[in-house]
Amino acid sequence: MPKTLARRRRWASRLVTLVSLALAAALSVWLGVFVWRTEVTYHVGQTITVLNEGDVVQTPGLVAWVVPPTTASQRVSVAETSSPVEPAPGDAMMWAKVSDLAPIPPGGQAVYRLDLDITVTDGAADPSATGLDAPSTAPAPFLEAADPRIIAQAQQIVGDEPDQTIRARRIYDFVVGNIRNQGLGMGPSEEYTATQKGTPGASDGALWTLEHGYGVCGNFAALYAALCRAAGVPARIVGGWADPLPIPYLTRQGNWGAPLGAHAWSEVYLLGPQQTKGWLPVDAFWGQGLLPLREKYFLDLDNTHIALGDESLLRPAFFAVTERVRADGHFLAAVSGPYWYVVAGPPGARFTVTHT
Repeated sequence: MPKTLARRRRWASRLVTLVSLALAAALSVWLGVFVWRTEVTYHVGQTITVLNEGDVVQTPGLVAWVVPPTTASQRVSVAETSSPVEPAPGDAMMWAKVSDLAPIPPGGQAVYRLDLDITVTDGAADPSATGLDAPSTAPAPFLEAADPRIIAQAQQIVGDEPDQTIRARRIYDFVVGNIRNQGLGMGPSEEYTATQKGTPGASDGALWTLEHGYGVCGNFAALYAALCRAAGVPARIVGGWADPLPIPYLTRQGNWGAPLGAHAWSEVYLLGPQQTKGWLPVDAFWGQGLLPLREKYFLDLDNTHIALGDESLLRPAFFAVTERVRADGHFLAAVSGPYWYVVAGPPGARFTVTHT
C-alpha cells in the first residue's frame, strides 16, 4: 500500500475518533443540562370498566390501583377521578381504592377512572428518595445472594476492596459490560422467550441471568442487586414505570403524555451526596451504550423513571392480597404490571373487567 494512502487512512481514522468524542461530549452536556435535570409532569390515566353479566344486582367489593408513592424525586397527586378515591398504604405498596362502590344492575356497567399527575425530577436529588424496607444483604426472591456461584462471581469482581461505593461501581461495570441486552424498547428476543417457556419465573432471577449472560431490565436489576448483596453492599430491585424513549425531550415538553412501560432497576444503600446513607439508584440496563449513559445511571437516574416500590416485596404483597380475595370465594380480576390493579366482587359474581 502506498505510504501516502496509509497516512491518509490514519488521519481519517483519527478524525473519526475525534468527531465521535466531541459528539459524545456534546451529547453528555446536552442531556445533563437540558433533559435529565428538567422537571417533567406525566399525566397517567387508567380506566377500569366492570360489566355485570349476571341476572341480579351485583356490587363490587374492591376496585383499586397500585399507585406510585410520593418521594423526594417524584410527586404524585390525583388529577381527576370518576369516583371518590382514598389512599391506602400497604405493606410494600401504595393503593388507591374506590371508596364509593354502587350496585350495578344486570347488564349494566360501572366505569372507574383514576388520573394521576406525576412530577419527576432527577433521581439523585436525595439519597433517601425511596425506601419501604430496611437495608439487607440476605437472599430474597430473584436475588440468590447466598448461592456459591453468585458469591464466587462477586468476590472475583470486588476482590479485597473495602470501600462499598467502589464495590458497587465494580459490580455495575461488570453487569453493564458482560450481560447482553435482550429488550431495549423492542421486547425480548426469540432466544430469551424460548428459554422462558415451561419455566415460569425461572428467567427472572440473578442466578439465571449470570448463567445465561443476557436478559431484560429485570434480569440486569436482579443480578446487580444479588452481586451487591453477596459483596456485602445492601441492594434491592425497584419496580416501576419508565418512558420507553430515554430522551423524550426530543419530541415532547411540559405535560408530555408519553406511554409509560414497565421497567426495573436497582438501588444500593450507600453514602449519598450529603454524606448520609440512603437508597441510591442504579440502572445497569440503561447504562449500556454511550459513555454518558454509563456514567449517568450509576447512583443517579433521570426524569423518565417512576418508582412503584421494592420489587422483591411488591409482587409478594400484591399476590398476598389477591390470594386473600380468592380464599374468600370472591370473583377476582387482577393484573400485576405494568399497571397493577385489583377488582373483586361477591362470590358467584359474573363480572367482565376491562382496563385501559
